[in-house]
Amino acid sequence: MKRTPEQFRLAFLYAASTLIAACNFGSEPGSPADTPPGASAGANQSVLERSSVQLTGNGSGSDTPLTFEWIQTSGSTVTINNADRAQVSFDAPAVAAGSEVLTFRFTVTDSSGRNATDDIDVTVSDVPPGSAAGADQAVLENSLVQLSGSGAGSATPLMFAWTQIGGPTVTINNANSALASFTAPDVAAGAPEVLVFQLAVTDSDGQVATDTVAVSVSETQAIITISGRLEYQFPNPNANCDGLNFASIDVRPMRQVTVQLIDANSNALLDTMVSDDSGNYAFTSNSQSPVFVRVRSELIRNGNPSWNVEVRDNTSNTGQPLLQRPIYVLDGPASSPNGANDVRNLLATHGWTGAGFTGSRSAAPFAVLDTNR
Repeated sequence: MKRTPEQFRLAFLYAASTLIAACNFGSEPGSPADTPPGASAGANQSVLERSSVQLTGNGSGSDTPLTFEWIQTSGSTVTINNADRAQVSFDAPAVAAGSEVLTFRFTVTDSSGRNATDDIDVTVSDVPPGSAAGADQAVLENSLVQLSGSGAGSATPLMFAWTQIGGPTVTINNANSALASFTAPDVAAGAPEVLVFQLAVTDSDGQVATDTVAVSVSETQAIITISGRLEYQFPNPNANCDGLNFASIDVRPMRQVTVQLIDANSNALLDTMVSDDSGNYAFTSNSQSPVFVRVRSELIRNGNPSWNVEVRDNTSNTGQPLLQRPIYVLDGPASSPNGANDVRNLLATHGWTGAGFTGSRSAAPFAVLDTNR
């Protein structure tokens, strides 16, 4: 059948409309294939002041392309970067003590001009300053003392200020710096002083945080040497080995004998050594600590040859086997910085002699003990 030109035109329009529908190039608003635009601004956020904040929106709709827009609707004004994109950012503002809520609106517009919106709240919280004055210290008089403080906070720059709030007054060097110093004052013997310092940290918003540190100042404790020589009396034998002649006595050094330094208050062992081949010994001690010297009746040597010679106390603990009884010892008098045997006085007067020790010349296994300070 021969078609007229009008019939050809109608057939072409029908084919074209069918092709467009099949390729889904678009749909009429309100048609079953039409999807109006949708917008999601994301979940509400809580952030710290001066931090970088990301906002991520999502849009949908059948009439593409979609366009996006972010605007701020409340709160301190900020600059939104890339406000025409789905994902944007801004810098949270500084806020006063507490927090502030900023609200943003995300708009999605389709190619037909229809739009959808969604809002998001961003709660911006203040970061107050922090102050740390450092750990408490114990120092000696007249020493240079360092104060090592630190501060924290988002509202920079931070300002520092050291002040003294307790103890004898001193001059604080670099008082407006986190690191300061002062010279410890002179204090009386046995009477330490406690100095208290406060570090104030102020942020650029004017908020202040404080912390304190205590510095205990004591008198300088001199280190002295306690030294001496150990000797014993050796009676010579009579002729033909007929006993001992106590009228003929040699004074000989006590070699390789154990010598101990003892705390006079607690009886704790502070140091130990053995005398040399001339009977000499030496310790170092804090002049403020009351101490005494103890000599043990033992000779111990390791190596080859080796030996272990002990003199056990046979007058006490007699119910115990001999090797479980205490070793005989000879103790010197206690020296105290505040007593009659003051260490400093002993140094000046050449203090200790054998008469100052427990036991007499005849009773002790070693009768003469001359100790020099």
